[in-house]
Amino acid sequence: MLKNLFFVLFFTSFVTIAFAQPKWVKHVPVDSDYYIGIGSASKNDENYIDKARDIALSRIASNIAVTISSETNSHILEQAGIVNEAFESNISSYAKAKLQGYEVVDKWEDKNDYYVYYRLSKASYKETMKRNKLIAKREAASYYSLGKRALSANEINTALTYFAKAAKAIGNFRGLGMTNVNEGNNSYLDIDVYVELNKILSAIQLKCNPVFLETSLYASSFETVIIHATYMDENGQHKNLAEFPLTAQLPDKSLEYSYIQSTNAQGITMFQAVKLLVDENIKIKLVPNIWMLAGIKKSKISFDPFAEIKLPTAIVSINIEPVNVYIRSQVSQMGQTVSNPVTYQRAKQKLSELNWLINELNTDTDFIFQINANIRNGVEIQGLYTAFAQGTISLIKRDTGDEIFNKTLTETKGIGGNFKVAGTKALENLSDGVEDEIELMVTQIKNK
Repeated sequence: MLKNLFFVLFFTSFVTIAFAQPKWVKHVPVDSDYYIGIGSASKNDENYIDKARDIALSRIASNIAVTISSETNSHILEQAGIVNEAFESNISSYAKAKLQGYEVVDKWEDKNDYYVYYRLSKASYKETMKRNKLIAKREAASYYSLGKRALSANEINTALTYFAKAAKAIGNFRGLGMTNVNEGNNSYLDIDVYVELNKILSAIQLKCNPVFLETSLYASSFETVIIHATYMDENGQHKNLAEFPLTAQLPDKSLEYSYIQSTNAQGITMFQAVKLLVDENIKIKLVPNIWMLAGIKKSKISFDPFAEIKLPTAIVSINIEPVNVYIRSQVSQMGQTVSNPVTYQRAKQKLSELNWLINELNTDTDFIFQINANIRNGVEIQGLYTAFAQGTISLIKRDTGDEIFNKTLTETKGIGGNFKVAGTKALENLSDGVEDEIELMVTQIKNK
């Protein structure tokens, strides 16, 4: 009996010790030889193991960034034109993307949460960082030399391309002070590359015509914008910049536009809007496609080496005018025209809510909204009369006469003290369908 009791107590103590919460869960260990990362996640998340791991590695990356930032020469950062917050964020992103050699020290979990403890050797990471930085420096130095040579030969496009590629090679190491041996011991490659980039870009001028477009949300064609790119030489003369790539910067999913070709021999190219996707004014920035010159797919990078560079810019504003519509309503009940029908009033109200401008005259308008409805009498039963309304709606482009929307409305019923009242109620019920179809119509036109 005592023996069994002793066994139970021993086993209980063993289980308690085995499952006791380790100290590192609440207090992050301090180790001068390792970067430490503790991550945790609720087990309610089906990917809690991956989430905890990502948090732990993100904390290691952040610790690396803080260490490197504290060791970085603030004078170099200032010369490179980088604010400390942006530099630290950049290094943290790079560290997380390039983390390797880390190890799991421990794991622990209870019924609610999961914890993991990672560490990375500081000496190992420092060596890896040094090696990667050297590779980047060699590549950037080669492009820098080629860029200087092209600049001496007045080959502006070529020089800009090489300096852009050098900036890409420097990438996340910008601000760390990469000595430029070709320029002297007090010169830094991650500063010199950006100095040359800014010199060239500040001499480039972009002009566009027109700079202001007025259009409607559902316009089928847009005025072409002509863009002219020039480079001002040492004598202050503007020379045409041929074979120069440009790109458009604008709010995401606001506008579809055709691909902008590189400039021709006269430094000319075009911007052509294709379709508006929002119902608000748009400001478009036309800038050099320096990402293309560097060989970067902007949508796939975590760090933009040109984010803090001032690019020459031409701005085009698109002012979206309200859509003009004239409403034509024809409603009859048993061969008699219904004056001021409720379908007209409800259609007018709904289109106005959707920011369409109602024209009272069929002139200078974008669309004609047509409502045709007919009310037929039903029967009388014990003093209650029935009537039924049915009709169609359509939208017509006034300039071409093309019908771009058409819908037959389901017949609706009305009941009243006489056929006229019943007919009015049937038409009111039909108007509910008119409002629903107008909303569908506007959505469909927007998405075409």
